[in-house]
Amino acid sequence: MERSRVIALLKQLNINKTNQRVEILRCINEMDNPFSARILHESLLISDIDRTTVYRTLACFKEKGLVQFVFKSGRTEYFSSACKETSIHAHFQCEICGKRFCMKPFSSADLSSIQKMAEPGFEIQGFKLLFTGLCPGCKKEEDRREQDFTK
Repeated sequence: MERSRVIALLKQLNINKTNQRVEILRCINEMDNPFSARILHESLLISDIDRTTVYRTLACFKEKGLVQFVFKSGRTEYFSSACKETSIHAHFQCEICGKRFCMKPFSSADLSSIQKMAEPGFEIQGFKLLFTGLCPGCKKEEDRREQDFTK
C-alpha cells in the first residue's frame, strides 16, 4: 500500500499519524500470512522502531479494526490485516520452519457442516482451526533428504 493511502487511512480512522505507525501499517499490508509482533518488528524497514512501539501500535490498530487476532500459539499472539481476511478460513502452521499460512475459505456447505457438529443446546459463535504439518518447501526438502538417505 502506498504511503499516501496509509496516511489517508490513519486519518480516516482518527489515528495520530506518526512515521512509526505509517511504516507499521505499510508493513502489515504487505504481510501474506498471519504475523506476531516479533515477525512484524523484524520486517520493518525503519530500524529505530522498538518492539514496545510495535505492541502498542498493534493494540491501537486492533481497537480500530485495522488488524484482527487470528490465533495464539503458546504465549505468542498472531494477527492478520483485517482488510484482507474477510472470509472464514483455517490456518496452517509448518512444524519445521514455523511459518503460518492462510488456507482457502470455507464454503457455505463447510460452515453448515461445522454448525451441525454442536450438541443440542450449544450455540457456536465462532471457531479457530489450525492445521499443522509440513509446508510445500519443507516437504520438498524432507523428501530430498529421504531420497539422499536411501541411496
